[in-house]
Parts: sequence; C-alpha cells; structure tokens
Amino acid sequence: MSFPTKEQNIAVLTAFQPIASVREILYLPHWTIVELDNGDGRHYEPKSLPGTVAGRTTLYHHGEAPFYKSMKNMTRARRVDPALNRATDLGPMPQDVENYLRRSSHLSPGCRLECGYGPKGPEVEGMNAATSAGVKLRQQFDGKEVITVANHGFLISREVYHPFAHEDKDRQRLVQLMPTASTKFTNDCYFQAEHPRVLLEGSGIKQGSWSEVDGMSSGIVNLLTYGRRYLRPQRPAGQPEIDFNGWHAISVDAIFGVVNNDICNGMCGAPIVQCESGGVAGFFHLSDGTNCFTAHLDDLVAEGWQLA
Repeated sequence: MSFPTKEQNIAVLTAFQPIASVREILYLPHWTIVELDNGDGRHYEPKSLPGTVAGRTTLYHHGEAPFYKSMKNMTRARRVDPALNRATDLGPMPQDVENYLRRSSHLSPGCRLECGYGPKGPEVEGMNAATSAGVKLRQQFDGKEVITVANHGFLISREVYHPFAHEDKDRQRLVQLMPTASTKFTNDCYFQAEHPRVLLEGSGIKQGSWSEVDGMSSGIVNLLTYGRRYLRPQRPAGQPEIDFNGWHAISVDAIFGVVNNDICNGMCGAPIVQCESGGVAGFFHLSDGTNCFTAHLDDLVAEGWQLA
C-alpha cells in the first residue's frame, strides 16, 4: 500500500473539519492514526468518529503526548548495546577527532562538524557542540555554495542562517564554508553509505524504500520508510491557521543498526540517502533510537537549491 498523495491528504483533512479538530495525521502501512487536539474542550464518545476513512482503517488518539511516543520497542535486546557502555562507566566515549581539513584530501557528508567552545557564561562556557555534516548545495540562481547542518547542534546560532526567513520547518541550517574547506568538500563519497546524487521531494519517497545514513558517531545505519506524518504548524495566539497545503510533511523510518539516543544525537544533520537512487530524502535530526522522523525537502528544492 502506497502513501496517500498530498492532494489526497488534504481531502482527508478537509472531510474531518466538520466532525473533529485534528492536529496531526499519521499514515502507517495498513491503518491511519489521527491525532485529535487536546485541551480544546472537545470530547469524543466511543465510536463517534468513523472507523474507516478513505478505505483505510482509522484509529484516534486524544491525549497530550503524541501517539508515536507511546509505541514500544518489542524486539529482542541487541547483543551489542551502546547504552551499556556509558561515559560514566568507562571514561569518555570515543569521538571522531580526525582533522579532515588537514589530514584528508577531502571533506564529505557525515564528517564531524563543531562550532568550537562556547563563550564565557554560566551555561555554555567550555562546552563544545558537535554534529554530522550534511551535503554541499549550490543555489541555481546565484551560484552560492553552502553545506547543510543541524541547527540544534550548534551553540552560537548567529554563525548559521535560516534557509527560510519566515519559519523554522526542517531544523536544518545552511552554512557558508571558508574557500579552502568549500573546495575540499565533495558529495561524491559518504563513508560506507550510498553517496548523495540529488535532493528528493516528498513525492519521490516511496513506502518500503531503504536508505542509509552514516554520521560521525555511528557507522552505517539502514532506514526503512514505513510511515508519513502531516503536522499542523504551531501558530502564535490569535493568528489564523495555516491551510492544509502548508502542513509539515515528515517521513517515518525504522532504524536498523547499533544505535541509541546518544549515538543518534551525533548523527544529527547527516543526509539520509536512498539506496537505489542516491536521492537525499532528508537529514537525520529527530529519533528515539527505534524510529527516525525526517522533514521533507520540498521547500529547499522549490527555492532553487541543488547538490553541488
């Protein structure tokens, strides 16, 4: 079963408008999960909402915490579990401290990327935030070249700039490299993972497709796309709601590999590359160690960014 198209999703949400207040909808392989607004004073009696919508079995979740946070990992415990070897037990965890700029002929997606130590102050002084490099992009209109990074991996936010001035949609930022680093950065290799060839829009991400990601803390990790979420953007009080066409689209992928939350934090920003096409389906930035949630790149593509 394939994912509903964007137009089909809009039709489903429009049909719900008279009977329910929906904040999110999650399409899984054989059923649909509808997240209902919580705290708006509305109450839904059992069986008061349709059990089948658009030919798919439909379940409803009416609570403060999202449905996916209630899902449990029922698989057998891994033989190699990084959670059992924490820094407090064995000393500092190993880090990728290779200076690729000096000791390697090139820089590539997945390399360790850090902002340096934080300025003086009670919160960030002496702290070092690091994450994984994304891909090198070129703006087709003016030729500007940048690389993508995970914005929450950096302490000094003024050193990066938003790809969109009006709203933070995908938690990615674009940074402009110094000339030497920019010349060395290439998308033609990506550690053990498939190297990126093109940016994908959401319509190009198919259910059941396999992808790879290889960050500075992980080694290669495989992802299987099995779900899609549409979320209503948060709005300031008193502001009009955004049309269904503007809801955030996010892929849901199952993670296969030796990872936990600590390792996933270091993978943030690394590109998720489809095995067959080399298409970049998104950037790793939100995971619970079992599932990965990835924002689609339609806006980046629409604004003229492409792989350099």
